[in-house]
Amino acid sequence: MITKHNIKREDYSDYDLGIIVGGGVDIGRIGIGGRYCYGTKTVGKQKDFAGSLETFPDSKN
Repeated sequence: MITKHNIKREDYSDYDLGIIVGGGVDIGRIGIGGRYCYGTKTVGKQKDFAGSLETFPDSKN
């Protein structure tokens, strides 16, 4: 079982890449904006878990 005690810094990549797109509009004194972030690089490194090569975490930032 994976817990916060057996996750190490070595399990993650040293850098991250992403694309950010955003925009906004000012109406009088009120500003409304939005932003979308898309991760392009998997943040986890490949490790051998129980004889199977897995990437943990397998998400993108």
